[in-house]
Amino acid sequence: MSKDEQLAMSLAAGGGGASASSTVHKKTSASALSPAMRKDLEEAFKSVDEDGSGAISAVELHHLFANFGIDVDMDEAEEMIFNLDSAFDGNGSIDFDEFLEIMVNAMEDEDEVIKETFKLFDVNHDNFIQPEELRYVLQQLGEDGLTEAEIGQMIRNADFDNDGKVGFSDFQRLYKHN
Repeated sequence: MSKDEQLAMSLAAGGGGASASSTVHKKTSASALSPAMRKDLEEAFKSVDEDGSGAISAVELHHLFANFGIDVDMDEAEEMIFNLDSAFDGNGSIDFDEFLEIMVNAMEDEDEVIKETFKLFDVNHDNFIQPEELRYVLQQLGEDGLTEAEIGQMIRNADFDNDGKVGFSDFQRLYKHN
C-alpha cells in the first residue's frame, strides 16, 4: 500500500466513527515523530492540499478518495472533515498540525492492532512465535494441511533476525510490509 493509500485509509478510519476527541488525547504527540517521518507526512499533506492553502478541505479529501477509486460522495467527505476537525478548531478543514495528530493517532491504532495480533500467535506468552505456535493457530483457523517444511518456511520468511523464531519486532516488520 502506497503512502497516499495509507493516508486515505487513515483519514477514512478517523472520520468514519472513531472518536475524533481521542485523537487529541493520545500518549504520543506529533512532536515525537522522527524528522524523516514528519517530512514524509508533510509531503503526503501537500499532495492532498491541492490549492496550497495549508489545509485539507472536504473537496480535497473527496478528490483523494476518488483518485484511489474509493467511492465517497461529497456529503461523506464533509462529514469526515467535520468529525476529524471537531476535536480541534472546528473550522471545517484540517491544517497540518491537526493532520499530524490524526496520523499519529492512526499509527498508534495500527501498533495496537499489531500487538494484539501478535499475542494471538504467541500461545505460550514467551514473546516469540515458534513453529509449534504458528501451526496451532493456523489449525484453529482451519489450515491444518501444512507440512513441517511449509511452517518452517513461514517462520524463516518472518524471522528477520534469524534466531529461529519470530519476535515482536519481526512480526511488526512483517505486518507493516504487507
